[in-house]
Parts: sequence; C-alpha cells; structure tokens
Amino acid sequence: MTSDRGDSTRKDVRREFEEWCADYQNMALVNGAVFRTFAERVQTVPWLAAHRDWVEAHRHGYGHRAFHYLWYLLIASLGDHFRPVRMLEIGVFKGQITSLVALLGRELDVPVEITALSPFMGDREAGSGWRSALKFVVDSDFRRSFLLGNVHRGADHVGDNRRIFEAFGLDFDRVRMIRGLSTSPDIAAQLRGERLAVVFIDGDHSYDVARSDIETYTPLVEPGGYAVVDDAGCDLPGRGFSKGFRSVSRACRVLETSAEWSNVLNVGKMRVFSRRGAETAGRRF
Repeated sequence: MTSDRGDSTRKDVRREFEEWCADYQNMALVNGAVFRTFAERVQTVPWLAAHRDWVEAHRHGYGHRAFHYLWYLLIASLGDHFRPVRMLEIGVFKGQITSLVALLGRELDVPVEITALSPFMGDREAGSGWRSALKFVVDSDFRRSFLLGNVHRGADHVGDNRRIFEAFGLDFDRVRMIRGLSTSPDIAAQLRGERLAVVFIDGDHSYDVARSDIETYTPLVEPGGYAVVDDAGCDLPGRGFSKGFRSVSRACRVLETSAEWSNVLNVGKMRVFSRRGAETAGRRF
C-alpha cells in the first residue's frame, strides 16, 4: 500500500471509528447492532477477512470476527495521533491479536511497536483428556482456573506466534516478547515508565489478576490512547454475543468509575476505554 493511499484509507477508517464512538449508547439494541455490523464489515476488507479465516481454519485463537473490525478501526485512528503506535498485549496465546496488529500496521501504513507479555506456554498437566478430567474433580484450584478459561493444553506458543506471523509475511522478531506473568513485580518494574497508545488486557480471568492488570498497566497509556479489555461484557445489555466472565467484568469497574477513563465503545465482550486528557479535548467522543 502506498503512503498516499494509506493516508486516505486511514483517515476514512478513523472517521468511521469516531462516528461509531460519537453515536454509541450502551443499550441492548445498540450493542447487538454494533456486534453484528462489525462482524459483517470484516468481509469488506479482504486481507482482514483472510486473517480471521486463517485463525478459524487453524484453531489459532478465540474471540469473534467482529473484534477484527474493531482493531481495524482502532489502529487506523491511533495512527493519526501516535507515531509509532505502541501496544502492550497481556495474554498473547497463539498470536491472533498480536499478528493482527502487525498486519494492520503494514496495510494501513501505521508504524506499530508491539510488546507481547505472556507465559507463552500452556498447562503441561492439561495435556490429556483423562488427566484433565481427574484433576478437575480432585483439584479445586485447577477446577476454578478451568472454569475461568485459564487452562490451555501444554504447547509452545512462541512457535504458534511465529507460524501465524509467517503465514502473513510478518516478522515476529520485531515483537518485543516478555515471557512471564503480568503479576510479577520484576515484569511490572521492567515496563514501568512505558508510554503506550493502547493496552490490550486478555490474561488471567480471575478477579484479582484482572484488576491487577488494569491497575498496573492502564496508567502506562497516554491521554488519547485506549485500554481494551476482553471478556468483560457481563454487565452489558444485549443478546447475541458472549459476555465473558463476571470476574473480569467486575474488575473492569475500576475503569468505569475512574475520572481518567471513558467507555467509548463496546463490541460484544470487548470493551474500549479512552484515556481522557488534553489530547482528547477536540475529539467527538
């Protein structure tokens, strides 16, 4: 994509994002319409649809098609305010969103710098069906983690990330990979002082960890940037989309009640908060 074409596309997409945010109301009919429309519009961008199709065909992640269109709008909008767009993803799994943001950066002509924070491995004890079933019965901590969606079959998720990056001609080595837990004091110290355009929180779904992630990492977002929290839609009205986890939804109230943040859009269980400040004063939301 040439620079001129990229500028034109990006401005059109940014304008669409601003319109969605300006008109958004947290109501059942609106939430349902946003989710359906975003899922449909993925198909209007062939390379965006191809990425989601690949994820579904290779079972390379969770979520919904509508989320792809949200990130398309979001990165285009950020590209007009941040150079580069610095993103932190917490809870990377197989690289669906990390590779998507890298792809968006290339196709929209937006320089992106991605930090991926994750253990990059599954639960080795969850490898076989009968062992997982037995552990589910006898181990209350494992059962709680399983029900919160925190248990994944043991695997090399670094390799999984490389696979999807390579499938779309992207370079995973340009990603700053931090291997560990978001709650580790050493990792929090390593990221202290970062200045981000967007943080995506999709890690451990327990209340304590989700709240810790929000309280520790959203302050790194600059005014005019965004915090995106997945699996946080249990308090949202509407039908036809999954709501996520009550624990994460409850943790998200930290942002809902903060004077620094505004909930500008929700797409299914994925919630988008904008950080208020001087840089947002002229925006329509």
